[in-house]
Amino acid sequence: MKKRLKSLLTVLAVLAAIPLIDVYYSVSRNSAEYLTETFYGPFVYQDEVYVRSDLFTFSRENDTDVLDFIHKDFSDLFAAKRWFLKEMEALPELIGDENDPEYNYLKVRMETDEYVAKASELERSGAINQIVEQYDEFILWECKEKHYSLKELKQRGVDDEFELQRASLDKQYVKTVLEAYENTELRQEDFRRDNVVYLLLAGTVDMSDFLREHFLGVYRVPGSSEEYIKQNPHFYVGVLFLENGKMYFGNYDNEVEGELKEAFLESIKLI
Repeated sequence: MKKRLKSLLTVLAVLAAIPLIDVYYSVSRNSAEYLTETFYGPFVYQDEVYVRSDLFTFSRENDTDVLDFIHKDFSDLFAAKRWFLKEMEALPELIGDENDPEYNYLKVRMETDEYVAKASELERSGAINQIVEQYDEFILWECKEKHYSLKELKQRGVDDEFELQRASLDKQYVKTVLEAYENTELRQEDFRRDNVVYLLLAGTVDMSDFLREHFLGVYRVPGSSEEYIKQNPHFYVGVLFLENGKMYFGNYDNEVEGELKEAFLESIKLI
């Protein structure tokens, strides 16, 4: 009898907790959320897509309080359970600039500070064209979670797994794709499809040559009062989506075809 009563109380407790879980999960879905598998990829905050960019930065003196925590997508009850487990870990903190009430540029604080910007603001400000004019080396960076053992990394001659997710891209193709598509507005729903996402950035595969050429070997974040050293700066140019053999630039209105598509695919094969 006692065993049956205990089982009944357990069932009732679980049923009572479900609405609370659902409420909590509903709140979490409205907060900042990564749109790809990786912690360096684009995320959405207040219905704006943000991307990594070290063009616009701010020092700690201008930091707001923590605005939010960025989590990964969870789309069912079992995933909600994983969300609670994830709460036991440190989630990336989202910090604003007191002088930027529109939050065009934000700081993501994990072990180090990373700078992000609204993709729409980078488009509006002409920052993307500035990057293409300023640099000659470009890469595609696959936004997928990959894990390699230290032994395998050593065998491949790299220091971290991110180096295995990058491939060089000729500047002429970067300029061509930007000229071909005027509307490259990023939409969060495009990231939620069954696709593979690639970031188009200024840089080289391991970034060492890029840093030596442009920053004497190390990149110091401009505008920051602290001696914060950035070993892997991000200069965002665009996003490619690959789905069912088709390729899109910026959003699903812009299908990439022909010679340009083949050039991108040749680079992706090297990843």
